[in-house]
Amino acid sequence: MVSKKRLLALVLLLLTAPGVYGLIWRFRAGLMDTALNNYVVWGFWVGLYIYFLGLSAGGFVVSTLVYGFGLRQLERVGKLAVWQAFVCMVLGLTLVWIDLGHPARFLYVLATPNPRSLLSWEAFIYVAYLLILLLELGLLAGARSVEELSATRRHMLRWLALGGVLVALGVHWGTGALFAVVKARPEWNTGITPVAFVVSAAASGAGLLMVLAALCLPHDETHWQAQRFLANVVAWALVADIVLLVSEALVVWYGGVEHHVAAYRWLYFGPQWPLTWVLHVGIGIVIPLAIFATPLRRSHTLLICGAVAVVLGTVGYRMNIVIPAQIDAPFREMVTAFAHARNVNSYFPQPMEWLSSLGVVMGGVWLFWAGWHGLVRLEAQARR
Repeated sequence: MVSKKRLLALVLLLLTAPGVYGLIWRFRAGLMDTALNNYVVWGFWVGLYIYFLGLSAGGFVVSTLVYGFGLRQLERVGKLAVWQAFVCMVLGLTLVWIDLGHPARFLYVLATPNPRSLLSWEAFIYVAYLLILLLELGLLAGARSVEELSATRRHMLRWLALGGVLVALGVHWGTGALFAVVKARPEWNTGITPVAFVVSAAASGAGLLMVLAALCLPHDETHWQAQRFLANVVAWALVADIVLLVSEALVVWYGGVEHHVAAYRWLYFGPQWPLTWVLHVGIGIVIPLAIFATPLRRSHTLLICGAVAVVLGTVGYRMNIVIPAQIDAPFREMVTAFAHARNVNSYFPQPMEWLSSLGVVMGGVWLFWAGWHGLVRLEAQARR
C-alpha cells in the first residue's frame, strides 16, 4: 500500500512536469507567446508577483508579533511564519523575474542604482528583507521555543524582528507605491493603493499561515488557540479591505471621469466580473467572514476552509489590481496613432503563462517542503 507521503510526492511530481515544460517554453519563446500587448504590459506574472509578496509580508508581520513583541499565543506558528515569508518572497521575485524581457539583466538594477527611482529602492529593500529572513531562520534553527535560545540569540532575534517588520511593510507598501506613482493609470494613481496592498497582505498572509499550520504542526489545544487568533486577524483585515474597496469605488463612480470609470466598469460588469464577484468577493471575503465572524468558527474544519478561501480569493483581488487598469490605452491618440496586431484592449493568460507560473509555484512547494523538513530535523537533533 502506497503511503500518504509517497502519494503526495507523486501528485507533486505530476504537477511539476508541465510546469518545467512551461518554464522551458518561456525561456525559448521569450514573451512572444504571451497575451501581453501594447496596452496590457503587466499581466498574470505580475499579478502573482504582488500576490506572493503579500503572503510573505503578512507571514512576517505575524512572526514579529511573536519574536518582536513577545506574543506567546502565536509562538507555535512563529518559525513557520518566517519560513512562509522567505519562500513566498522567493516565489514573488521569481515570477517578476520571468516577466522581464531579458531576465539575465535583473542585476543591472543592483549594479547601477538610481536614487531617484522607486524601483531601484525596492530592489535593495527586497535584498535586505531576504537577508533578515535568513538571519532569523539561522537563529531559530534547532529551537522549538524562544526560551530555548540563549540570551544573546533572543536579543538579536528581537531586534531583527522589530527592524524587519519595517522592511517587510516597506516591501509591500513600496510595491503598492510602484503602482500608485504611475500617473498614466488613474486607477493606480491614488494614495489608497499602498494601504490596500498592506491590508490585503495581512489577510492573505495570516490565512496562508493558518493553512500551513494545519498541514505541518500538531493539532493540540495550543495549535487551535493560535488558529483562532489568526482568524481574528484575517477577519479584521477583511473588514478594513471592504472599507477601502467601497471607498475607492464610490469616489470613482461619483467622479464620473470616463477614463477612470472604464476600468471599474470592465472590472465589475465586464468580462472580469467572475474574478471580482465570485473569486474575490464571494470566496475571498464573504465565505471567510461568514465563518470567522460567526459561531461557525468553533468547527476546526470550517476554520481552515475559511483560511483556504481567503488565500484563493486574494488571487482574484491581485489580478483585479493589475489588469483592468491597463485595458484602455493610456491616451486616446495612441489608438489611432499606429496600427498593430497587439493594440488589443483585452487580456487573458495564454497556456505558456499558466504553465510557467505552475512551474514557479511547484518549485516553491518543493522548496517549502524540503526546507521545513530540514528545520524539523534540526529541532529533533537538538533535543537528543
